[in-house]
Amino acid sequence: MKKRKSLSRRLFLGQCAAAPFVVSQLGSSQTCHAEDAVPEPTPSDSPEIGKPYAGWKEGELDLHFIYSGTSESTFHIYPDGTSMLLDTGDWAHHDNTIILPDNSRRAGEWVARYVKRVNPAGDHVDYMMCSHFHDDHCGGNDKYHAGMTSGRGEDYHLSGLAQVAEYIHFDEVFDRSYPDYDAPVTAWRQYETPNWVKFVQYQEKANGLKRTPFIVGRANQIALKKDPEKYKGRFQIFNVCGNGAVCLEPPKPEDEFNPDIQLPTENLFVKYPHNNRKGANENLFSIAIRVSYGKFRFFSGGDISGTVRDNDGADVGLEGIVGRTTGKVSVCKANHHGYIDAMRPEFVKEVQAKVYIPNVWHPGHINKKTVPVMLSRELYDGDRLICPTLYAPRDADVINAQPWAKEIVKIGGHVVVKVYDGGARFKVYYLTANDESMTVKAVYGPWEC
Repeated sequence: MKKRKSLSRRLFLGQCAAAPFVVSQLGSSQTCHAEDAVPEPTPSDSPEIGKPYAGWKEGELDLHFIYSGTSESTFHIYPDGTSMLLDTGDWAHHDNTIILPDNSRRAGEWVARYVKRVNPAGDHVDYMMCSHFHDDHCGGNDKYHAGMTSGRGEDYHLSGLAQVAEYIHFDEVFDRSYPDYDAPVTAWRQYETPNWVKFVQYQEKANGLKRTPFIVGRANQIALKKDPEKYKGRFQIFNVCGNGAVCLEPPKPEDEFNPDIQLPTENLFVKYPHNNRKGANENLFSIAIRVSYGKFRFFSGGDISGTVRDNDGADVGLEGIVGRTTGKVSVCKANHHGYIDAMRPEFVKEVQAKVYIPNVWHPGHINKKTVPVMLSRELYDGDRLICPTLYAPRDADVINAQPWAKEIVKIGGHVVVKVYDGGARFKVYYLTANDESMTVKAVYGPWEC
């Protein structure tokens, strides 16, 4: 990679707006331009490229992976128009990737504006989900927020999802531990959980937000609300794990779309209580779900990663258990952004995704340890793509020299998975994140599910 001189903030952002792709790290002088590009997957010759994204229409499933550079955020639009925002954090520190569109607004406001552009119901969203209590997923850090509320009783920081709710009305919320925020462990973060609790308590009292316990092993909690009968037997969201509890078996083929199933679960922190200590890894308690539509399967597991040990000190393999319960999927959101402690071989071997999507805000989220696992043909056969929201790896020189580097999309931007034909086919869009035009930069696929 050629060495380039440092750019001013204004000139740097100007070049980013014009560049075909951005892999820059805010605060770094290293910039990758088109002439430095390593080979990557060839997008389809789609007439949609260069035009604003056409959006969702009835019968489609849209999964939006929203890039901000400070958080993870995914917005779902289900086939009947039911919607869910899964996570929005705020963590703008010195080691972020570039903040886009710019730093004039905090992540919660950028995400709210994005949601209102694509959501068929505008500023009304059916579900909010907080996968776990880390600032890059739920907000709440005392340093990164858009201010403090006033006159709401127990006031809270407007950070992440709490800031989104200033612009979007939500009907129902799930988080990883309601109603008992001390079970099975005491949250180790000082600001995130208390801020979250104050926020949802206020929204419940003032705006009618329904707070619902997330029950692992169930498939009827996140249900279609607009026209459920039309998609009966074709659409389902299955609760795989959360708050230390894991479903121990997948639904049987005949129960794939049965909303009444309740499969056996086990809480690993009850079974192995020595793991239940102050300071335990919050990522271990992330909510994970599997979305099924026709033949299409999608897995999202927050930051599932880390180690739970049995009574003999051996790793019980949390990700492997989750993978076996989830089974094969078409698209998988990378656990813990694809960081070095996640996406273990035992998980990847089970889910066998065609597309992996790391939601990136840190250059280490694309790394030399995790990428080859997701692309390993020893784990399973078949072509696949890694579609990060930004390609800014710390190990760029190492990764770019590998033969499998050509299977990583390096364009950068909001990533949208569109599932259509009743769940039979899907494709992947890249939309510009440099502004709010929703311009299509590339399209990959379509693929059969």
